[in-house]
Amino acid sequence: MVPVLELRQMQELAQLKWRADPRAVDLTIAELAYQGGMGASDQADTSLRRLWLKGEACEGWGWFFPPDTLEWAVHPASSGLLGEILDWFAEQAPAGAALKTSTRDADEDAQAELRNRGFVEDPAHPWMRLNRRTLERIEEPELPAGYALRTVADYEGDISKRVTVHQRSWAELGTRVALDTYPGVMVTWPYRSDLDFVLEAGDGRPVAFALGWYDEANAVAEFEPLGTDPAYRRRGLGRALLLLGLRRFRDIGAREAVVGSRGDDGHPLPRRLYESVGFRELSRQAWFIRE
Repeated sequence: MVPVLELRQMQELAQLKWRADPRAVDLTIAELAYQGGMGASDQADTSLRRLWLKGEACEGWGWFFPPDTLEWAVHPASSGLLGEILDWFAEQAPAGAALKTSTRDADEDAQAELRNRGFVEDPAHPWMRLNRRTLERIEEPELPAGYALRTVADYEGDISKRVTVHQRSWAELGTRVALDTYPGVMVTWPYRSDLDFVLEAGDGRPVAFALGWYDEANAVAEFEPLGTDPAYRRRGLGRALLLLGLRRFRDIGAREAVVGSRGDDGHPLPRRLYESVGFRELSRQAWFIRE
């Protein structure tokens, strides 16, 4: 479980890095919120975190996922801190473990530091990319007759439909979302129930979902995560839901939107869906390993 103050400090660093250079953001505020919120009730979560602070401000953080993987971020003016985070990572990992971590392809200083410490790039590792689009012009959604957009706010505290559609949509990949875990996400900043979208069929069955987040300070909105019930795929529902969500983002003041996807060809369909509504690659992961 990530303490609330720690998570907010990590998110504030992500916001600062976005203003400095969006291409160098490691985990967005939405990715941190979702990961932290889902972990709040996961008794099996053995991950470890350490923050490096200057006063109340977070200069950097490391998040170790046993036995061998590190997520991290450093302030743009504190690039030398990465070496200390990597030392901490090596101390936490089991002896003999092959250490794995990633950086954004635009962060040349981080890549140089990793190579200096014996890490080599791992081109075979599945990698994520962050996609971005502006919100000036958004295509008119084509929602089939009988379908309707709802939000968790409309359900007045009943999250059963939201949880059900998530479980069905992510059944192949696996998910921790359940009636007793999703409230952990809902209390995590900057969650908004009016941006937690659910698409319903004419009979009221929830068939697709998209969780929206809004970084008001940077006027950036994000989808994280989203999905469609397998029984309702290939009907244009996911595309319509994205367009409806983008319009809602614009209505609340967002100037641009982002969404993450696999960048390699191991799971290409989400990437193609996002590109069909105007998203384009902003940055990509580069994975490194030290045997």
